[in-house]
Amino acid sequence: MIQPTEDRIVVLPDELRDDVTSAGLVVKVKTDIESARHLGNTGTIVAVGPGKRSRSGARIPLVVEAGQRIVFGEFQHREHHEDGKRYLIMQEADVCGVLECQ
Repeated sequence: MIQPTEDRIVVLPDELRDDVTSAGLVVKVKTDIESARHLGNTGTIVAVGPGKRSRSGARIPLVVEAGQRIVFGEFQHREHHEDGKRYLIMQEADVCGVLECQ
């Protein structure tokens, strides 16, 4: 597994899936960027970096942590493929929010 640096995080994105409407119609989802935009970008954080350094040299820890499900912006990440899985590497600032478990 890749270990992110500074304020970067590694995310395992949620799989794109076929949606079923309340009427039972299956809506096929393409894996292109336009379809991903309509679904929203969500995933699970699998690794976090140590945080950026302040001007004094002290580490500023990240707010997010491994295991959290997040929503992130589109186009603000890099892809990394390992062991047949697709991971995204992004900065913590690209996280739009944390999905709360209920």
